[in-house]
Formats: sequence, C-alpha cells, structure tokens
Amino acid sequence: MNYKSLLNFLTIICFTLSWGQSKTVENVLFESINVMEKHAVEAKTVPWKQFRMKVKKKWKSRPNEETMVAVLLELMEYLDDYHGSFHYKDSVYQWNSNTPVVSKSILDEWKKGAVITSQLLEDQIGYLRVPGMPYLNKEDCDNKAQQLNDNLCSLLQENPKGLIIDLRLNGGGAMYPMILGLQQLLEKGTIGSYTSQDASSWFLEEKRFLMGSTVYAALQKTCFSQHPDLPVAFLISPVTGSSAEFLLIAFQGRPNTILVGTPTAGFLTATQGFSIDDDAFLLLSTAYGMDRNGIVYKDAFLPDIPCSSSDEFIDLSSDDKVKKAIAWIKQTQE
Repeated sequence: MNYKSLLNFLTIICFTLSWGQSKTVENVLFESINVMEKHAVEAKTVPWKQFRMKVKKKWKSRPNEETMVAVLLELMEYLDDYHGSFHYKDSVYQWNSNTPVVSKSILDEWKKGAVITSQLLEDQIGYLRVPGMPYLNKEDCDNKAQQLNDNLCSLLQENPKGLIIDLRLNGGGAMYPMILGLQQLLEKGTIGSYTSQDASSWFLEEKRFLMGSTVYAALQKTCFSQHPDLPVAFLISPVTGSSAEFLLIAFQGRPNTILVGTPTAGFLTATQGFSIDDDAFLLLSTAYGMDRNGIVYKDAFLPDIPCSSSDEFIDLSSDDKVKKAIAWIKQTQE
C-alpha cells in the first residue's frame, strides 16, 4: 500500500448518504461541479461562471467519461483539494500534489500494524505510541479512547518527568478517541473547531469528547490526575496526517510542548462525502482546523527540533528522534 492509500485509508470520511438512480455522465459531471461550488472549503477561489463555460466547450467537443474525470481533477487542483477524491464505478481518482517521501523504516513498521504501545524510558520519561484510528462506529471510538487512556494512565502513575508521544505512524482516522485518550494533558473546555459555518466546537471533558451536543467518544473509567503542564514531545513524520494533525491542533498553545522529527503530511482539512448517484461519489475537503485561539491551520506542521535520521522503532534507545526528545525534556527540568 502506498503513501496516498495509507492516508486515504485512515482519513475521517463523513458520508452523506442520498443514493439515487444512475444519472447520465453529463449530469454526474455538472452535479459534481455544483456540489464542489457549494461545499468545497476553497470554493471562493474559483471563477465558477468562466469555469462552467470552459467545461461546456470541452464537453461539447468530447462528451465521455474521460472528459468528466479530467474536468473534476482539474477542478480539484484549482481548489487545492489534495485530500478529496472522485469515486466512479470501480475507480478512484485523486489529484496528487507534491507527495512527501516516507522513509523505508516508517513504511516497514507501519506494514506490521501499528498499535498503541507505552513504556517507561530512561530517567522516568514516558513513551506512548498513538497509531492511526480509523472510524468504524461510536462503540469502536469509545474502545480506542479507553485503550489509549489506560496506557496514558499507566505512565502517569509512574510520575514521569515528561512524555514522548509518537505520531510517526499515525496517518489519521478519527481524532475523537485520540484527543479524549490524552485528556489528562489538556485543559478542559473548547480546544478547537472546524472553519465551516455550521461546524461546532471541539469540547473536551474528563470522560467525553463532544461537538455541539453530540458525544463522539466517551470513557468508562479514567485516572483523575491532570497534567496540563507536563513536558510533552511529539514525534512527527510525513505520515503524520489528517486527524493526527488535528490532534496537534488541540495541543497548540499548550505550554511545554514541542514537535520533533520531520514535517507532517499537511492533510489539514476535514472531508465530507457526497453521493451523486449509484455510480458516483465525491469526497471533498470542506473545512480547515482551527485551534482554541482562533488560529487556522492550512499547512504541514514543522518540527521545533528537526531530525531526519532513520527511525528505530524496535530499539528506542538508539532512535535519534527519541534521544532529542529526551534531551529536551531533561532541559525543562533544569
């Protein structure tokens, strides 16, 4: 599975299910354009009247599926929608922008199946790996949040001097269990939101993550030990994308928090699905993430401490990114 497939597999997809009968190819094309004009996060950047005129000319000269796909990919490029895709029959089409290079060490480890892991490293420093968490249903989100929080609580019981949270294998999925699973490290209340007009704020409690009045993830039990100032070093990579980046947004403005590694994927849009007909489905970027202070994030996160050395997941003591994170945590204790 390549990098794009990995991120697509882990991306949050909110499906708008309004299946209808199959339409003509021409109808699919122009209805898709209508949906993109109404919902795309960068819709205001497109001169829609002129674009439609150009499309009509193209369609008149060559009215077929290839033209439809070419037009929609051109529009996605115009919208800079690197996160969206057009699904038609058995094919998926996506505009590919500059895809970051992912190291062999990260891809090899990801293929093994990344799971939540925790351990205590040298000098009472905790290590917690948070993998991608694909959305299945509410119960699954609750279970993942509980597992993550149980691992965090086991580390906090050791009274660590700081934490290393490894997101190098986290390509996204659902942000709800990730954020709730780390709730002891954050101030409670509104921790972020989406930029769309109808989006509700992300609200964090000790046992629940909500948007508006809807609970998206909940814990059955937790340790009630709050550490909003504990030094936290996130390890990041080109795989760190989508909801993993929304997790980082939730930590923006938190004291004693840094990023170590290489730039993230830059998949900082929320996506929504729209059914055009039985054969056609459109996945669009419809909003950006915004932190609790109203700062909007559109670009990849850059590391505070850059490190491009090979990743050593089996022997963390020899991993340069882990070493740099440990050194920084030690400095905070001086």
